[in-house]
Amino acid sequence: MSSVVVASQKSNDSFVSNVSSSSSALGGTSKSKCRAATLQTGRPAQTLAGIRRQILLSRGSFEGLPIGASNDLVTGSWWFVWASLLSALIPLVPLVDIYTPFFVTPDETELKAFSQSVTWFLLAISGVFFTLGSYAFVRAFETPSKPPLLPNYKHFCTDELLGAWFYLFAVLPAIPYSMVYIRFRPDRLVYWGTLVCAVVFSIGSAGFVYTSYPSHHHEGGEQHGHLILPCIECVFGKKSWVCYHLQNDWLVACWFCFWSTALMTFGSWFLLICAENDRQVFVFLTGFVDSFLFLMGSAYFCAGSYPPPDHLIDIDHDDEDIINELQQHEGFQPVLSPLFEEEGGEAEGGEETEKKVQKVHEEHETSEED
Repeated sequence: MSSVVVASQKSNDSFVSNVSSSSSALGGTSKSKCRAATLQTGRPAQTLAGIRRQILLSRGSFEGLPIGASNDLVTGSWWFVWASLLSALIPLVPLVDIYTPFFVTPDETELKAFSQSVTWFLLAISGVFFTLGSYAFVRAFETPSKPPLLPNYKHFCTDELLGAWFYLFAVLPAIPYSMVYIRFRPDRLVYWGTLVCAVVFSIGSAGFVYTSYPSHHHEGGEQHGHLILPCIECVFGKKSWVCYHLQNDWLVACWFCFWSTALMTFGSWFLLICAENDRQVFVFLTGFVDSFLFLMGSAYFCAGSYPPPDHLIDIDHDDEDIINELQQHEGFQPVLSPLFEEEGGEAEGGEETEKKVQKVHEEHETSEED
């Protein structure tokens, strides 16, 4: 399904004003709604088919992903929940093996960190923090939104912010812990891999924390600030496709975590190939599966985190006829972002797009009257 069609900002001020007012009256985006609601196009859908079309129209990448929950952010959060639960349970097996051995682990292949019960205990605690953070994300992105769990605490005042902090708490302790083992065994690749993953995920989690504070939202919460975007524009140019995919700090954090989990998934597979005993095979194999689950969740976060264009068309996603009419217009291409406007000119298709949109709505209203 093609992307929703939008008009140029400079030529459509009156049109946008009319659409915004009608959208508010029909239950459109409001300041009280959660992020997922502000990232959707048009009025909220009510039917299953309408919800499906709304999710597809709201995606900015990974359009082929299967449709799961009410929106992609909730679906991604549930992927995180199952991955987090698995990460909390996996360490229990090596922990039991330390006291009741059942893995074949020759002495010359033994990793000191793997034989320490504190290693698996800390990993299990991290898994619990990941699980709590993932469930907080589920609550944060559900539509209609739920009241936050800790509204009276500044640093946990929204479930989205609470989940981001839980993720940061889960990964930070791994940095000093892995550095201790690197000091004594700098020749062990697994310790270096653990340190790199811990640092990378700490940076990504810190990015989510930063962008989740309400003070960093634009008016209405539609999108986050643009701390990274000016740097991207200087390197790639304002019209680059890179600017579209990294158009705000939240999207930067989403893509950073996606490629981080992709790296961790590949790293787990590489370590699995190089495993030297049964315990390592179990740890790296389950680590690969767990990383893949986090990778899928990150893909859904990327797909559903693109802010809608500034000009929301009052589309009724439950009405298949009007959606089909919009798609059948020849050359009816979306303007994805004001970032791609010509300097001193209009965005592509502005005036022509407005006329086509108004024509479709007029025809639809006429058919309803008949």
